[in-house]
Amino acid sequence: MSSEVTPQFHVRFIGNTSAEGHTTYVIKVTNSDGASWNVQKRYRELRELSDELKLRYPDNLPQFPAKRFFGNNDPAFIASRQAALEQYLLAVLALEPEVKTPVLRQFLGGPPLSAEQTPSKQHTEVLESMEQKLVNFSLPPAPLDEPEMAMRVKKYGESMKLSVLAQPVDPVILRDLGLDSEAAMTPQTPLADPSKLIAQFPNLKISVKGNESAAKGGETAKK
Repeated sequence: MSSEVTPQFHVRFIGNTSAEGHTTYVIKVTNSDGASWNVQKRYRELRELSDELKLRYPDNLPQFPAKRFFGNNDPAFIASRQAALEQYLLAVLALEPEVKTPVLRQFLGGPPLSAEQTPSKQHTEVLESMEQKLVNFSLPPAPLDEPEMAMRVKKYGESMKLSVLAQPVDPVILRDLGLDSEAAMTPQTPLADPSKLIAQFPNLKISVKGNESAAKGGETAKK
């Protein structure tokens, strides 16, 4: 009974293209599920893969096809090198059938995403919109322009005024602070809904000037 493990991937060189003096090999990769895809690799990328695999298999790694300095664009040589590279990659997959080395798995790639797995255009737009709205705390805060600063100062002043007017303060103190005492006693926003009060209170208007005149009149009468 054989103890050999069937490789999870199979490769076959199905063609090549040449441009600017460089040859790119088209490799068809098929996994154990039957899915297949193509990857395009140059001789340099295959040699870099071999150099990485030597670190894991220094003794039993198959021989990598030697480099040729002249005649690399000869069609007969390209066909011969393509066949040698295919045999090399098949030997590597037989040496590591489960493809556990990350650099080898990355080299082989993976099947293209299906329609269900591919993010929709709307989904992508939502993600991009969220990324744009996220605050990057590593960047310094952007300076505020004058209109923005003026608006914030105005809102802060209004909030402070409403906070002060909501407290029971002596009208004389409000006058000294430059706040309207009548507005203090009758705020724009009612503190309670009059229709829900148990007892209705009369509408009183208190005038600071009137109180001061009455106080002065009393002092004159005493004199």
